[in-house]
Amino acid sequence: ARLVQLAQALRRLTDHDLEETASTRLLVMAARLVASGLSLRDACRAAVVDALTDDTETVLALDEVVRAVVGDED
Repeated sequence: ARLVQLAQALRRLTDHDLEETASTRLLVMAARLVASGLSLRDACRAAVVDALTDDTETVLALDEVVRAVVGDED
């Protein structure tokens, strides 16, 4: 459920020049990382944020969205 909430939040972003958004494929990859033992936050960072951009400012903004939706859990 939180992965869906994250995707919705990322898709609402308009202030950053993302060429793509959180696709189903990226969300499935994040879920697989969680199933293999990674925290939800780290999985979202690895599978979603890092896949969407390498721009430092945009990564920080996307990380804020991840934190707001999934929290700081480990």
